[in-house]
Amino acid sequence: MSLSIIEIALSNFTDAEGFENLATEVMYNQGFYDIKPMPGGNDFGQDAIQDKFYIGGDKVRTVFQYSLQGYIKGKIERTIARLLESRIEFTSLIYVTNRKISGENQEILKKYIRKHYEVILDIYERQTIITILSDHTNGIFIRHFPDIEKQIHQLQFNKPILSEDNRKNFEYSILKTSIAFTINKASQKIRKDIFDNLILALVYENKKELNLNELQKLYQD
Repeated sequence: MSLSIIEIALSNFTDAEGFENLATEVMYNQGFYDIKPMPGGNDFGQDAIQDKFYIGGDKVRTVFQYSLQGYIKGKIERTIARLLESRIEFTSLIYVTNRKISGENQEILKKYIRKHYEVILDIYERQTIITILSDHTNGIFIRHFPDIEKQIHQLQFNKPILSEDNRKNFEYSILKTSIAFTINKASQKIRKDIFDNLILALVYENKKELNLNELQKLYQD
């Protein structure tokens, strides 16, 4: 399985439940053999947990949070808030995401969370997951993306954009775009910004300097 196909599959993940299943298997592969998924909506911020019991009956809980969201810091803080409000005792939080987080930003987040919440945070981000999925011996990618090559082939060569399989998604995207440009409070500014950027693109496309009249004459046809 080529690395580019794995990246495409992971980047376009939209199924939250599917990502939870994938992330749990990835965590098991990373040595969390006692991990326990917490399916359903009443998980109090816990997508999965791992409890370890030590001599004397002391329990140490690791909480796993899986997310496809872009605002990572906010998601982590909301998760910790839910855990604290629910009086769930835990010692560490592992955040798993298909988003890319640089090593520098990971360290900043870890220090911030440790300082403000006294919680040990660890992060498994996009590149780590890609590395694990590219290992053919564990079979994780094939189990979770069994038809990915066929889907990519159909998108590239076989099906028009308004085929029966894709028509609803396409119409839904058009509807969302229409709403964004008409009903959104900032729609007028957005349209103006896009128009301005298109004009700039036309200007930069030409090597010689053009005034507005020359530009209009050049592209009016």
